[in-house]
Amino acid sequence: MYHEENDLFRIKDIIDALSDSQIEGKKWLVNELIKLKPESKGIFIAGGWYGQLAALLSDYYDCLIISADLDTDSKNIGHKLLNGLDINVEFAVDDAATFFMEKRKIIDILINTSCEHMEQDDVKDLITYKQPDTLVAFQSNNYYDVLSHINCSDSLDDFVNYLELDEILYKGVLSFDDYERYMVIGR
Repeated sequence: MYHEENDLFRIKDIIDALSDSQIEGKKWLVNELIKLKPESKGIFIAGGWYGQLAALLSDYYDCLIISADLDTDSKNIGHKLLNGLDINVEFAVDDAATFFMEKRKIIDILINTSCEHMEQDDVKDLITYKQPDTLVAFQSNNYYDVLSHINCSDSLDDFVNYLELDEILYKGVLSFDDYERYMVIGR
């Protein structure tokens, strides 16, 4: 998988990031989000990967979009993938929860499409430390077969219950062959 000149893992990871199911899940989020909050002053994406969601959001939102990811290569690859697009995306290579704390006062939409990759306490910390009016749009799944999925949910209700949001504005399921993707939007 790893080689000095050819990082086959990275190639596979980029292909996965741009796969039909990944894009479909992100388009689903954007479509439901713009119905509930058509304008924003700042959007924060925890686990933003290579910026594909930021690019989709930029079609509807003319504001700062921060895409944070722990992967040190995500920023460089994201810049290359988004090269030539006229969007205001800031890539951050950092722990999403830590970086969010620094930016939370300018954020009114908080997104995490990869809750299954984060410890449950870290996901809940994002909710706890957001501004009261900040809208959250979170996704997870029941796809336990992936080693890095350390925080899957058994069902949509399971996901809703652990998030403990004060207000649910939208919740839904997107079904794929091997798993279900869950989405919750609320405060």
